[in-house]
Amino acid sequence: MKADIDSANSGGGMNSENRGGRMNSTQDYSASRANQNEQEQDRQFLVNAAKTNLKQIEAGQLAQQNGQTEQVRALGKSLEEAHTQSQQDLTALAERKNISLPSSANDNAKEDYNDLKNESDDDFDKAYTDMMVSAHEDSIEAFEQASNDSKDSDVKKWATETLPNLRKHLTQSRDCQTKLSTMTLEKGKN
Repeated sequence: MKADIDSANSGGGMNSENRGGRMNSTQDYSASRANQNEQEQDRQFLVNAAKTNLKQIEAGQLAQQNGQTEQVRALGKSLEEAHTQSQQDLTALAERKNISLPSSANDNAKEDYNDLKNESDDDFDKAYTDMMVSAHEDSIEAFEQASNDSKDSDVKKWATETLPNLRKHLTQSRDCQTKLSTMTLEKGKN
């Protein structure tokens, strides 16, 4: 009888070990899958950041050409330079992570660019500053999330270090927007 109990216990132990082995494999698979998801989120964040930089660079160049006020031309130049530097930093980071980034604006960005390009002279400055305010609000939200949630320390660091510049760009865009509104009101009074 003791032999039967020992046999049952050792068999039960063997089954427990097998179940434990399966659980470890399942846990390993789940951990691996979670890691892949985190890496994909970081990759997608960097790709989206590149798309945004490219859009900002092109829009900044257009603002320098088509801007009707010195404030808009200066904002365009400032944002073009800042986002060009950001793109260079991002490209270096992506290369270290073996992540491919887009080299040109996507269709949505091209459509936005064409819409902006086709604005009348009177409407261009307002359309540009409105676009810059909206784009920087969206970017700040994405970068805040990455600076909090990214599991990759390099991506997290880059997002965190870029945030102050994005906030500065948002402030510059809002200031330009306010100046344009004031100029329009003054123009309407005359």
